[in-house]
Amino acid sequence: MLTLPTGYDEPFGDPDELKEAVGELAEVVLMPTNDVSWAFSRVMPPMTQVYGGAGRVYPVDHGWVLDPARSRLRFAYSPQDRRRITDQLISDALQAALTAGLVEPLTRPGVQQRSGRVQGVIGSRALVTLDGMAVATVWEELTVPGVALDQLLVKGQSAAGSYDQVSRRLDLRAALRFADAAGALAAVDEAYQIDDVVLVEVAAVADEAVTVRLLPELTVDVGRDAVTSNPTDMLSGLFSVGEVVACRLVTLSPLSLRFDDVDDEEIPRPAPSLLPGGPPWLRPPDPRLSTAPASRPPPATRSRAARPCADDQRRQLLGGAAPR
Repeated sequence: MLTLPTGYDEPFGDPDELKEAVGELAEVVLMPTNDVSWAFSRVMPPMTQVYGGAGRVYPVDHGWVLDPARSRLRFAYSPQDRRRITDQLISDALQAALTAGLVEPLTRPGVQQRSGRVQGVIGSRALVTLDGMAVATVWEELTVPGVALDQLLVKGQSAAGSYDQVSRRLDLRAALRFADAAGALAAVDEAYQIDDVVLVEVAAVADEAVTVRLLPELTVDVGRDAVTSNPTDMLSGLFSVGEVVACRLVTLSPLSLRFDDVDDEEIPRPAPSLLPGGPPWLRPPDPRLSTAPASRPPPATRSRAARPCADDQRRQLLGGAAPR
């Protein structure tokens, strides 16, 4: 949904580019900010409205009704925001389509199996020079949900997939190494040994347990007794969703991890790559970005940085004044 700002005949975003990018995967709707947006706002669940030049993608999964953060409100304040809001809405729409299983491997006429070499990764896009010197792009939103493109591709890497001559997109999903949890578990068995220190990404956190991803298709729940011996510690104060942390691999069957016996001096094993020849999908946090002192207490007692402030998210959801 893209809206017209009050007093304007054209939206700040580009609806034609949106439609060209998402094709049949999403319906692009342009709505004025007037009585129409008033009526729309009245029937929508709280904090899911859109008006005044902003835009929003509503996923097929109606989880956004109870959790409006799943349908992010994208603001635009002037025509100078055209590129930004258009890119944001394209990204949101493609991610929602991929998550919903609407994006099937390309099979229509004109699609070819091509290979080439990655020339570079720029944000959520990668440039690939194909055999024959044609240039293709890889879109982050059409790879692995919730994984940044530089976690899959690196400059100089060979890449092969389905090439659409119309959009010039290269679809690499058929080349992904781990298609399901069973394949991911086999990869963990191959890459690591029991007692190895490994990297994981925090997927969710509550006071009594933290959920982490060893691979995108493989999550593990870790209880607080495997994290800290301090009875006053709440895990929601020790972890932040999205951060990369080190832990110890305890068992493979069932898969279990611990955080409380990892020394800061231990070097984690490299994480597996998600595409052949790709970089480790997780990298240790850059110590140069840390503001923590050089000498820290052991993991069982130290406190992790607090989660980022949610003020920006609240501001995005609320969106200021009501439509006029």
